[in-house]
Amino acid sequence: MICHQCETLRKRCESKDERIADLERELGLDLKRAEIAALAVALRVRPQASRLLLGLYKAKGRTLSSARCMAFMPPQFTYEDDRLQNTVRVMVHKIRAATSHGIIETVFGHGYRITEAGAARVAAIMAGQGA
Repeated sequence: MICHQCETLRKRCESKDERIADLERELGLDLKRAEIAALAVALRVRPQASRLLLGLYKAKGRTLSSARCMAFMPPQFTYEDDRLQNTVRVMVHKIRAATSHGIIETVFGHGYRITEAGAARVAAIMAGQGA
């Protein structure tokens, strides 16, 4: 039983890695662990939330759907479609609560994008100027 569960998880991880790589190529993104960690520490959010924020930042103001936002999450955060929307909403809420409500903009019916103020704040953090 455990071997079957491990195999299932391994396949999910491989599939997730492929989807992340496809999204990164499509959007010209490159999410680095050091950047994710720096952002998480500076904003006092979990790495999952900082991955989402960094993905929105690197999308350079483009609106990303909830499904595309989920591609930035680790495999254990990959849920069925009915739970997908809520997972992204919770991560966005956590980012907004830790920062300010003007850092991520909701584009109703389309998804999320980072605001200019949010992009400037992330850029300052990435440049080592702190939160």
